[in-house]
Amino acid sequence: MPVVAIFNAVAYSVFGKFIFSNQFLKTFNDRKYSLLIIFPILMLVYINSGILKEYKSTAARLLYERRLGIDRQDLVADFVRENTVKSDTVLSWGAIPSVNFLAKRNSPTPYLFYPAYEKSPYTEEMGMLFFQKIRSNPPIVIVDTFRASPDYILSLDPTIRQSQLKHKKILIYQNTPYQCDFFIFVEENYQRIETINSFDIYVYSK
Repeated sequence: MPVVAIFNAVAYSVFGKFIFSNQFLKTFNDRKYSLLIIFPILMLVYINSGILKEYKSTAARLLYERRLGIDRQDLVADFVRENTVKSDTVLSWGAIPSVNFLAKRNSPTPYLFYPAYEKSPYTEEMGMLFFQKIRSNPPIVIVDTFRASPDYILSLDPTIRQSQLKHKKILIYQNTPYQCDFFIFVEENYQRIETINSFDIYVYSK
């Protein structure tokens, strides 16, 4: 975050005077020139992320299919919500905290994006605190979302995990502190009961 802040400050200092100048605003207010600026940006966003397609689908549901409901439907979150109570904690293993949000269940740890960390002076402390939280307050359900990012997240299944580690292209920082301790804890205390939308669901069995 500090690096991002510095880059933002540099970009603002370099381009700010130009962007907020009268000449630029006058050019941007000209419809022909503004379209020449906006259109390539929209095309770039569309090509790289398909975000316009998602917005189109959302707009169609809101405008023409409201009778079907406007809440986002998620089978994993529905399963978690139906098989837990409000006081239960649920861990989304990986980087998809929307599972907690849609299921309306708290996470047992504030470190939602562990283990998707790069090596840094803080990973040891974060890994330790993550594992301590899990061990002292075991989540009732763990949703293994590794299939959403298999090059970054190691599976909770030891067989799949070993096959992942054999691939040289895996991008994850593999020696994340306390990650092995976490895997052992899961193997000793959890049982996989269901797979929904390629996400494995584990329940606390102790």
